[in-house]
Amino acid sequence: MSLSLATRIYRTIFAVSFLTIVLSLVIIEFIYEDMEYTILEFELSNEFDFYSRKINNPDFQTWQTANISVAFVGEKTTTPSQLPQHFQDIKAPASEEIEFKDQHFLVLAKQINSPSGTLFISQDITAMEEREILFQLAMLGLVLLMTFIGFVLSRLGARKLVKPLQKLTHAIQKTTPGKSMQRLENDYVEHEYNNIANAFNRFLDAMEEFVRRENMFIKTASHELRTPIAILSGALDVIDKRQQLSAADKQTMSRIRQTVNHMQIEVNTLLALLRNEQPVKDSKISLSVLIQEAVEEIMNEMPMAAERLTYFSSSYDQQIVLTNHSLVRMLLRNLLHNALQHTQDEVRIQSGDNVINVTDFGSGLPPDISHRLSNRSLGQQLLFQETRFGLLIAQMISEKLNMNLSVVQPDSGGTTFEIHFTPSI
Repeated sequence: MSLSLATRIYRTIFAVSFLTIVLSLVIIEFIYEDMEYTILEFELSNEFDFYSRKINNPDFQTWQTANISVAFVGEKTTTPSQLPQHFQDIKAPASEEIEFKDQHFLVLAKQINSPSGTLFISQDITAMEEREILFQLAMLGLVLLMTFIGFVLSRLGARKLVKPLQKLTHAIQKTTPGKSMQRLENDYVEHEYNNIANAFNRFLDAMEEFVRRENMFIKTASHELRTPIAILSGALDVIDKRQQLSAADKQTMSRIRQTVNHMQIEVNTLLALLRNEQPVKDSKISLSVLIQEAVEEIMNEMPMAAERLTYFSSSYDQQIVLTNHSLVRMLLRNLLHNALQHTQDEVRIQSGDNVINVTDFGSGLPPDISHRLSNRSLGQQLLFQETRFGLLIAQMISEKLNMNLSVVQPDSGGTTFEIHFTPSI
């Protein structure tokens, strides 16, 4: 699942700030603990030196103040019962923190030589430990407060950073294709966004120039293509008026006129496709009429190859569909022409339930072209240089009619084009 840039920036800033807070508090806690232990150990060492000079009983002696307990046990003396209990399990030498009966002590025990024995000294640090707990709770509260502040600042920072990008994105999204497209503003504070806006504006300049040249080409092509067709049609009318043709010649002239009429329709259709216009309104027509007209055109256009074309009639032939007659005829003719021209085996055409199937038994289409033909909803367009012109026209017509043109390639080989129609109500 993709994330927005604002979310990614927010998470990154928040993660960095949170890790910085945690790391800082861990360092503070470590320094605090080290300072506390160093101070206490230094104080105990001074107290140890002081009491070691006050020993006047070589067997056993104790001292007690508000926070400090001191005991001396001679080397040959059995551990007396008067020895404070928190000293009884300590083996010299030792320097450690112990817990005894809900109290915390810092204990130092060393061997001394004069008199010979062990000197124990401890300091009650229970109050300090309680203050440390309060300190840790305060630190925890500080962590929560700083985390909340980091969360808010991360949100605000991410929004501020992304705001100009969102403005630029919205401006790009509002740009609609046309002869004259609105340019993007380039008054951003950050020069990177200005560079993007300037680059996009240069792209729009190039697109407008391309559209202008394309429109000029279409106008020129429209004139150059329609003029010879009009001349042919006029010449046929002149020949008909002379009434000097034999029956065979009239039949030939009829085929020529039919071809000229179809050529005129197809030129108008192609020009309408290039202009992104709808050339003819949808009409109701049977599948059999569509198939028979396409087959008849192929028979006239490719007499030799047409011997491999087979039309299988079915119970769906008389099914009425709502479609564009001229565009569908061109679509079928292009698919049949493409199959006959690029394969040497049989080509079949057959109707189904609101569908016409065109099947060949050649080597099949490359997988990438087959996938892109069948996935018009994904915005995948065939390129002119990577496929046959007939398939490109077929895809353009299917997109114009909003029809589903799918490709089936069975394991046995060959290719089946399925043209799905809207049923007539």
